Amino acid sequence: MDGTGKNFDFIENKKFTDAVISDSRIKILKNLAKRKMTAAELTRQIGIEKNAIYKHLDKLLDAQIIRRIENDTRKWIYYELTEKGTAIVSAKRLQIFILISSGVGTAFLGAFLVARYFLRLVEVTGKEKTKGIELISDFDIGLILIFISIILLLITWFVSINKWKRIAENIQALGD
Repeated sequence: MDGTGKNFDFIENKKFTDAVISDSRIKILKNLAKRKMTAAELTRQIGIEKNAIYKHLDKLLDAQIIRRIENDTRKWIYYELTEKGTAIVSAKRLQIFILISSGVGTAFLGAFLVARYFLRLVEVTGKEKTKGIELISDFDIGLILIFISIILLLITWFVSINKWKRIAENIQALGD
């Protein structure tokens, strides 16, 4: 094999990565995930100039993340997600949903254990001291779970903010 297939894959991956690296293009993808739209609708939704929208749309078209829908009976040109584009939007949503639900679930469990500690503390007052030691361990577990949930939510926030910056740095390193 001469390796041309490998180079083609690299070029396609670079086009794909370049296409999804921009915040504006991510906003376009999120809007197109709701329904097909025209460039004018995207301009209103995102709030950037129409010529900039066309540049972003061209990059997304080139990477085959979106497709153009032209109709001879109408003058409007619509854009919609391809299967690749739908996979991008749904995969990101799923990752964020899993992280957020893990964080929230852990927070509720921690809050439940802390609340159980304080409710049982009233019952234990004046009873054996060993019961109090067991309750303190419930309280500690509750605090640990709340701390873990805060860490999970911070990780979610950090990943969503910095994910695309790291991809851009990797692409620049590959280009150099």
